[in-house]
Amino acid sequence: MFALVRLTTLLWIVTVGLFTLTSYLDARSAGADILQIAQIYALGFLPWLIAAPLTVHVGLNQARRRSGWPRLALETMVLAAAIAAIVLANMAFVVSAYWGVTPGQILAANSFREWIWDILIFAVALLAGHVLGALRRPLDSGPLEAEAGKIVVRSALRVDIVDIDDVIAATAQGNYVALVTESGEFLHRATLGEMKALLARHGFVQVHRSHLVRADAIVSVRRGSGRAQNVLMPGGREFPVSASGKQVLEQLLNVQHAAARQSEVLRNPAQ
Repeated sequence: MFALVRLTTLLWIVTVGLFTLTSYLDARSAGADILQIAQIYALGFLPWLIAAPLTVHVGLNQARRRSGWPRLALETMVLAAAIAAIVLANMAFVVSAYWGVTPGQILAANSFREWIWDILIFAVALLAGHVLGALRRPLDSGPLEAEAGKIVVRSALRVDIVDIDDVIAATAQGNYVALVTESGEFLHRATLGEMKALLARHGFVQVHRSHLVRADAIVSVRRGSGRAQNVLMPGGREFPVSASGKQVLEQLLNVQHAAARQSEVLRNPAQ
């Protein structure tokens, strides 16, 4: 997400610069002030410092999930409404304050033509997210490939060799499974059931219908309402524990506690 913010901020600067330059060239004969023109466009496009990375991020996730049309349409409409509200708020309270007029006056002075750029930016940002998501989406590579304790993760842009010893959790994400390491995540085209069968012999347990965790990597277990509710993993990652996962987790903790106690007794026979 931070990379998207940096990229879209750079594009915002370029957009403001291009609009400023073209407007100045058109009006320079009338003694236009280029700094004032830059301020006007910077304020006008200000909402897109927030809206652009959000829109690209949503488009990227939609492409990864391959969402059906109903969900895709609903998400897009909700996102468009939220961004329209941000743009309106900017015009009503920021731009109007700059010109020293009331919010009603600034809104009344803007025709549909002034909205065309926001609509185009929204469409381009959402499309860009879909393109990025398609490029980063794992390829349909068939059965899981795992050799010598490694998983081959293929996408359109790269092939990653993930060491199973580095994986601390696996979490379902639509049609994919995210292999979680302390340094990042790798999306793999597989079901959680397939991943569970592969990782079970490497010490992974299912604590939730959507999450597998490496048992020996659990940092702590958060409890609430008399039962385990979350497991904390290295790197600060936290995963919920379901009712069925609670039983598996408690059995595991009991076994680990018994093993630790036996080891202590062997080291100190006098106890």
